[in-house]
Amino acid sequence: MKRLVAFLFFLVIVWTLVGCDKKSVGDVSSVTFEAEILQISDSYYLVCPVEGGQELKSADQITIPIENLESSLKPRVGDIVKIEYDGEIAESDPAQISEVYDIKIVKKAEKTDEMVTYNGITRKRSELCNQTLRYLELTEEEKSLSSYFPPEFVLLEKNWGL
Repeated sequence: MKRLVAFLFFLVIVWTLVGCDKKSVGDVSSVTFEAEILQISDSYYLVCPVEGGQELKSADQITIPIENLESSLKPRVGDIVKIEYDGEIAESDPAQISEVYDIKIVKKAEKTDEMVTYNGITRKRSELCNQTLRYLELTEEEKSLSSYFPPEFVLLEKNWGL
């Protein structure tokens, strides 16, 4: 009887250790990782996995779709988020995760007043060139007459066809 109890205890410990990084959502297995938000658009986040994560071995930037997620989540560029997904990362540039189950904010960015949003994409003000900063101060009419478009906000639109 003591051997049976010890064996069952051993199985419970092994099962707990094996299941630490993966968990089941309904009938689907999922994986979680933490990442810093680099850009925010209407349909996805561009993130960088934190140091030490397995995902960082796969890619240094990953796009995360957000269309089917809770709309009350309001992260900012620089926030650290915990992402629960199906474990599959498409090897593209940037890498892509197609099936996301949940996103939670783990740590808020320290300086949120330095963020700029344009065309649904949020960038750090320090990443923008002076010409872009002047352009963003124009009225909508002045912008429509200008041939300039901020290059910092073109990158993902070009890659994703948005």
